[in-house]
Amino acid sequence: MKTRLTLLLLLCLAVSLYMRAYDNVRRPDTRALGLAGSEVVYSPLFNPSLTPFFAHRQLRGDYFNPYGMKELVTVSAGLNVPNRILPFGVHIASFGYDRYRESMFRLSVSKRLSSMWSLGVSVQYALLQSEIFEQDGQRLSADVGVALRPTDKWLLGLSVLHFPAVSIGSDETNQVHMTPRMVLLGARYMMDEGLELSAEAEYRQYEPFLFSVGAEYTPFANFQLRAGVKSSPFSPSLGVSYSFIGLTLDTALYYHPALGASVGIGLAYSF
Repeated sequence: MKTRLTLLLLLCLAVSLYMRAYDNVRRPDTRALGLAGSEVVYSPLFNPSLTPFFAHRQLRGDYFNPYGMKELVTVSAGLNVPNRILPFGVHIASFGYDRYRESMFRLSVSKRLSSMWSLGVSVQYALLQSEIFEQDGQRLSADVGVALRPTDKWLLGLSVLHFPAVSIGSDETNQVHMTPRMVLLGARYMMDEGLELSAEAEYRQYEPFLFSVGAEYTPFANFQLRAGVKSSPFSPSLGVSYSFIGLTLDTALYYHPALGASVGIGLAYSF
């Protein structure tokens, strides 16, 4: 029994390292997942400067189940509050299960510099607890992001994640747990007749560039269809969304050629 648990822990660790396109606890929300990326122009979790461009306050929760493995599930919840003085956001997330758990708490603030520009920063506290390591792993890190909206149709975003970052506690644990600095650059463009296109480039220290493109189509009010693809490896995704009286239900299916299909479900309330 003990051997089996040890193997399961190692499997969770190996798979989580293999799919390092994201942090385990910082997954794209379900909308961005359906687009295979473009988080830097859709999600304040990856670009804190986006909150001032929100039309309403938003409370959302997301559930991500990769490859049908309950041990790799990520559950998250967040609140984004745009206002005239200092827009802010709060986010919490948990990855794994009792014997291998990664958790994160995040606070972000942003400021609209003009009608087109906004700047945002965030601070994250991440914690790893596992039977594999003698000590827990902890890290404090910061993100900085900028967003530009030159017209109603265009939105551009740039974000630097985990810069700077400070480890606390066991060096052995932190070397496995914590992800390197990452730079995201993206754009989205609203075409006529309810079609929105997006693209993103991602640079992670010591790893090759990643690219993603996506499209969101609104055939009729309150209903969206999404599709996208991410490079390295070639990974397609699909998504569907429906809104009713301030509530939005998002679903997404993401496919990895080596590991299989992943499912995401999200619920957002705008008020």
